[in-house]
Amino acid sequence: NSLLELAALGTIADMMPREAENIHIIEEGIEAFENSWRPGIRAFLELQEFQDIVSIDQKIYQIISVLNVRDVENGLPGAYRILTSQEQVDAMEMVKDFMEQNKVRKEKIQDLAEKVRVRIAKENLPIVFQGGEDFEYMLLPSVSSIISNETEKPTFIYNQGETESIGSVRAPSGYDTVDAMAPSEDFLVSFGGHPQASGFRVKNEDLEKLRLNLIEYFNK
Repeated sequence: NSLLELAALGTIADMMPREAENIHIIEEGIEAFENSWRPGIRAFLELQEFQDIVSIDQKIYQIISVLNVRDVENGLPGAYRILTSQEQVDAMEMVKDFMEQNKVRKEKIQDLAEKVRVRIAKENLPIVFQGGEDFEYMLLPSVSSIISNETEKPTFIYNQGETESIGSVRAPSGYDTVDAMAPSEDFLVSFGGHPQASGFRVKNEDLEKLRLNLIEYFNK
């Protein structure tokens, strides 16, 4: 059975650069998408909400958004359960449930994005670097994407735990956020990803040091 549509989903969801073999993976995967045999994908495409969307790209982004809902059952993430479902009826029930969960998730994302907007309203920095204990970890990638798109700046959004913070990073084309974090590698617990989509883990005591290093990097 073809895995083309799954490869395209993963490549787009992971924000891989649209170059070289990635272009072929996405193009061939999109061609296979609307004719997919998979009950999970068919369930999405048969929903009225998806039939109203003309662009296949937009359908895929909407599917990715729904698959990002955190719903683990018996150790299996919801995205896995939907995409490996063998029965159309089961897949449709899961998709409808996830669509409802995604509406709630989107409201939380917008609330958190607004909190960040308020905090940075009077800032004049080359980056956005915001977080806190109330910044829910699963919302970070979406919020950093929204704020990066709006501000056209590299955006570092983190959840602060008891001793460490975990961050999600997004940046416009032309910025390399992994390279930007490299000068801080001596004290970062971990970091990595792609130039425009990356992440980090840092001890809370080093948060300010990281912020200053990033400001210095992007000021250059």
